[in-house]
Amino acid sequence: MKKKYLQYLVTSAVLTIFVFIAIVGLSACNEKNNVEPLYNPTFSNVLAPVITSVSPSDSAFAGIDEITITGSNFALSADSMAVFFNNVKATILSVDANKVIVKAPNLVKDTVKIKISKFTAEKLSNIATYKLTSALATIKEFSTGNRPYMITLDNSANLYYNSTLNNISEGIIKITPEGIASEYAKKGGETNYSALKFAKTDGMLGARKVTALFKVVPGGAPTTYLSGFSKAVTDFDYDANGSIWVVSSQDQIYRVNPNTKDKKTFSPGGLFRACRVFNGYLYAAGQKSSTEKSEIVWRFPIVNADSIGDREVYFDFSAAGYSSVSNPVVIQGITFSQDGFLYIGNDGEEPIIIVNPNDKSSAPLFPGVLNPSKKNKLVSLFWGEGYFLYYVRQIINTDDKTTPLPLADAIIKVNTRKLGAPYFGNN
Repeated sequence: MKKKYLQYLVTSAVLTIFVFIAIVGLSACNEKNNVEPLYNPTFSNVLAPVITSVSPSDSAFAGIDEITITGSNFALSADSMAVFFNNVKATILSVDANKVIVKAPNLVKDTVKIKISKFTAEKLSNIATYKLTSALATIKEFSTGNRPYMITLDNSANLYYNSTLNNISEGIIKITPEGIASEYAKKGGETNYSALKFAKTDGMLGARKVTALFKVVPGGAPTTYLSGFSKAVTDFDYDANGSIWVVSSQDQIYRVNPNTKDKKTFSPGGLFRACRVFNGYLYAAGQKSSTEKSEIVWRFPIVNADSIGDREVYFDFSAAGYSSVSNPVVIQGITFSQDGFLYIGNDGEEPIIIVNPNDKSSAPLFPGVLNPSKKNKLVSLFWGEGYFLYYVRQIINTDDKTTPLPLADAIIKVNTRKLGAPYFGNN
């Protein structure tokens, strides 16, 4: 009896051990099936990408330029690889086994490490060292309550601006190319100007939405240059013969002889906010009428000092989709590059729109770069020396504290990589 009982215990113990081993084995099998190995042996046969060159060779504009990376062992599709500038993933535009083209990320740094990850390869590529620069430079940033409005430049690359402090004019401030600021002209009756330009013989003139032009006197307050306009004037420009062309926001264009100060009036239709003389034409921008609020750039052939031809719609800003009844965007200024491209400054999300003179196609200047937070607006622009276009940026809502925070009011210089057309008043 005792012997049978011992045999029973032994048999039970053996069965228990067997069941335990079976359970552990099944558990191990399940875990092996459900968890990926930390090392994929198939990677060992896939060559890592190799970077041999980057173009442009030294640097590119952050957020703007296309960068071509050449080498070997690249993936055959954008979905199978990633290109990193430091830890920022770039947008891949095209790729093949030996070349990948990316959009430079908006990362401004003197030293950036470019590396490529091919998802089927165990290792990353070698590192290429690169530089991403900004196309923008801040000339001056303004504190709360201090607002810039109109800018102009002279032939020596000195910049001039008018601004207000707590809604009171500060007159005209001059900033040298070295960044030294000083008072150029004292406050007059203005709150702010709507136009400032230099004249060949008269120094700086200004408009401020009243029925007169003003002479800005260095060291003193402005004086009246010419009064007696029938409508409030908003902007003006010089032609190659020295005549001043003045536009009004109340359906008037004037030609002024700077020697005799006589005026000739034209009523072509249109509420003009900005103007520019280029290649024998007077270009004027504004609204079609008080009831038809389409934003348009017209042009008028300058026949002679006493005559302009019929107006022509040069570019319909609203019809191109940049302004609408539900999203009204206002043209604030216009200018030209030397090769005839029209630059339209506006208070929309893309502050500068470029119009091609050949087919009137249009596109933003450096999309997403000038106004990345979409909380700022352009209020004026002026082409300075060389490739540099200057503009005034204002915060739309100064009480906005949300993230991303609005950028401060500022005067910005942007490298367009194009030369500007001449301002005849400056020459």
